[in-house]
Amino acid sequence: MTNRHFLTRHLPAIAWAAVIFILLSLPSSSFPKAPIYVPSLDKLIHAAMFFIMALFLHRSFSVTSSITTPLLLAVIAATLYGSLGEMYQMLLPDRSADVVDALSNGAGALLYAAAARLKSTPKRKKDGY
Repeated sequence: MTNRHFLTRHLPAIAWAAVIFILLSLPSSSFPKAPIYVPSLDKLIHAAMFFIMALFLHRSFSVTSSITTPLLLAVIAATLYGSLGEMYQMLLPDRSADVVDALSNGAGALLYAAAARLKSTPKRKKDGY
């Protein structure tokens, strides 16, 4: 594998995992409050972060020919990483694990899988045109 190949396919997933780890490690007081109330904003942010994680993992796993189901593996890995991250937060002062956050992480990964499947589905022509 060339360095360029590594940089374009694997490094984004590794870097994004590091960003998530850093964000999980910060005290909750270090995050700004939203200027307006948005219901479940925290859960939407979790879902978006793991949508992106699944996307990067899918790109990374799609390179390896020995992996036959890269999309499924990306969803599983992103969801597992999100769940382990929630457990990691139990060990930190000023942080706590949240089952709903873990579910939001998995939902984001699943949402990516649905979007990827829709994008890869060939469009059918109507009326033969």
